[in-house]
Order: sequence, then structure tokens, then C-alpha cells
Amino acid sequence: LMAFQQSSEGILLCRFLVGIGLGVELVTIDTYLAEWTPARLRSKAFAFAFFVQFLSVPAVALLSWWLIPQQWLGLAGWRWVIIIGAVCSLIIWLIRRQLP
Repeated sequence: LMAFQQSSEGILLCRFLVGIGLGVELVTIDTYLAEWTPARLRSKAFAFAFFVQFLSVPAVALLSWWLIPQQWLGLAGWRWVIIIGAVCSLIIWLIRRQLP
């Protein structure tokens, strides 16, 4: 939804909702790993989870650096950054549906 907003208020509302979701995610994933991962694998699971979280920052920065000056299919580059993030989130959501 954010990629297709035409007003700054709509973008801010979408960013606010995403911020709430990400804030909940950061707390939830740690609890999930602590509850479901065997003790002998817990440190590796936490390390991998934090690796993915910290890798996302430079990945989005590089993607933004490349896409923001572009315009494809009539959409500004920043909108493509948002769309790619949404598609990746949807893929992760589908994968997580298989978890207990």
C-alpha cells in the first residue's frame, strides 16, 4: 500500500504501521527461537537470526542506491524499493506458515 500512496499522510500512516509490525517482530523472533530451538542449537539460531536482521540494512541501502534514481513502468525508484520489500516479506510470511 505504501508504494502507491499519493500523499505524505498516507506514506506516514503506512510507515507507522510497518514500524509497529517490525517492533513486534524483533521481540517475537527472540522469544520464538528461545522456545522452539534446542539448547545446543540456540546460539547458532540466534546468530543466524541477527545476521539476517543486520544484513538487511546494507542490502536495502544498496538496493535504494541503485533503484531510487531509476523509473520503471511509470513508478519512481523508491516505490520499487518498497514493492521489493513487500514481496520479500510475503515470501517470508509464506515460509513461516510452515513453522509450528
